[in-house]
Amino acid sequence: MKIQERIRRARRRAGLSQARLAELVNVRRSAVSNWESTSNEVVPSMQSLLAVAKACGVSLEWLGTGRGPISVDADALEDVPTANAELVDVEEERVLL
Repeated sequence: MKIQERIRRARRRAGLSQARLAELVNVRRSAVSNWESTSNEVVPSMQSLLAVAKACGVSLEWLGTGRGPISVDADALEDVPTANAELVDVEEERVLL
């Protein structure tokens, strides 16, 4: 599946019109139409792609590459012990934090 098809699928899955997605991403509706068009190779910038992923509630990895699950479970990281870990190895820095 091409990126154009993934953008369209994500938008429809979220129940958004092209105009509404354009508002959420802060672009013109014609930009969304161009991104979804299979007749050209217009691809959104990384910033816009991230905004589309957030607006549609899909995984950036899936949207950009087609790999991984379409959506990310928001609670998935709660059971991962390192999710809330401090990334400080020096005791003096840990005290300052």
